[in-house]
Amino acid sequence: MESNKSNNALPAEQFALRDVLVGVLQIKNAIKKNWKLLVGFIAAGVLGGLIFDLVTKERPVYTASIIFNMGGAAPQQGGFGDISSLLGRGGGGAAPDAGLFVGENFYSYALSRPVIEKALMKTVKVNDQKLILANFYKDSSEFNEEFIGSPELLTVKFTNKPVSKLNYFESIVLDQMYGRIKGQTLLDIAGKKVTFSQLTVGIENETLAKVWAETLIKTIEEVHDSIQTQKSRETLVILKNRADSLFRILNRTETRLAASQTVDAYAVMAESKMAETQLARKSGFVSTMYFEAIRSYENLRVSLIKETPLFTIIEPVHLPLVSKQAKGNGLPIGSFLGVLLGLIAIYVKTLYQQVKQMGIDL
Repeated sequence: MESNKSNNALPAEQFALRDVLVGVLQIKNAIKKNWKLLVGFIAAGVLGGLIFDLVTKERPVYTASIIFNMGGAAPQQGGFGDISSLLGRGGGGAAPDAGLFVGENFYSYALSRPVIEKALMKTVKVNDQKLILANFYKDSSEFNEEFIGSPELLTVKFTNKPVSKLNYFESIVLDQMYGRIKGQTLLDIAGKKVTFSQLTVGIENETLAKVWAETLIKTIEEVHDSIQTQKSRETLVILKNRADSLFRILNRTETRLAASQTVDAYAVMAESKMAETQLARKSGFVSTMYFEAIRSYENLRVSLIKETPLFTIIEPVHLPLVSKQAKGNGLPIGSFLGVLLGLIAIYVKTLYQQVKQMGIDL
C-alpha cells in the first residue's frame, strides 16, 4: 500500500513542477511580448518619483560646531573677605547662584529663553554690514515661509530696543523664532572622556550657522561671567562711591585747614590753635580712610579679574561647513510602483486576450 501511494504521489509532484515551469514561461513570454508597456510604466514611475523628490526637496542643513572649555574662577583668599568685612558684609567671595552653571544646569540655562533672546537681539557684522541677528535669521532661513499668510508678521523688522519693549507682532515673531532656533541648537559634552563642551548648530544657511554659533557662545560667556561676578561688581560700585565720598570730604577738610593756617599764622589765641589742630587731625583721619578705600577698591578690581571664569575655545567654527541633505525616497518608490503596476497591467492584458480567444464577450 505504501508503494502504491508513493507511485501515485510522484506524477502529482511532476505535474505541479510542470505547471510552475509553464507559468514562468508564460510570464516570460507575456513580458517579452508587452515589454513596451512595462517600460512605459517604469518610466512613468521614475518620472513621478523624480518630480516628487523635486517638489519635496529640502534645503541642505549646514552644521557649525564649537568645542570650548569653561574654566572655574580662581579661589579668592583673604582679600575679598577683608573688603566684605570693611563694608559690613559677612562671608567670602563665593559667587551667587554658584550651582546655576554646574553639570546639566549649565546646558539647560545656556539654551534658555533669556540667553537665546539676548543673542538674537545682538548686532552682528555680516559681509561688512551690521545687522540685528534676529533680522538676519528671519531673512536668511526658511523661517519667513511660516508667515506667508500673515503680512503683519512677514514685515516685522527688529531694532535695538530691549525685548521688554517689543510690540505685539514682534513678540510673536521672536517667540516662534526662539522655538525654532532652539530646536536647531544643541549643547552637550564633547565626549565621554573629556570635560569639554560642544555647541552644535544646524541651519539652512552656511553664514547664518557660523554667525549664530559664534554669537550664542559669546552671549553664554557674557551671561555666565555676569552672574558669577555679580557680588563682586556690586561691591566694587559701593567701594567706588565710598572712595569718591571720602575724597570730597578730604578735599573740603584740607581746604579749611589751609585757610585756617593762613588766617591763624599770626594768631596767638588758644582757640585758633585748637581749631587748626582739630582740622589737621580730621584731615589725617579722612586721608587714612580714603587711601584705605582706594587700596580696597584696587584689590577688588584685581580680585574680580581672577574671579571671572575663563572660556577657552578649543575648536572654533571653520568654513566651509559640512552640509547634510535628506535623500528623497521618491525615485526608488516610484521605480518599484512602476514595475509593479507594469506587471499587473501585463497580467490583465494577457488575461483579457485569453478570455477573448475563448469567445467570451466581456
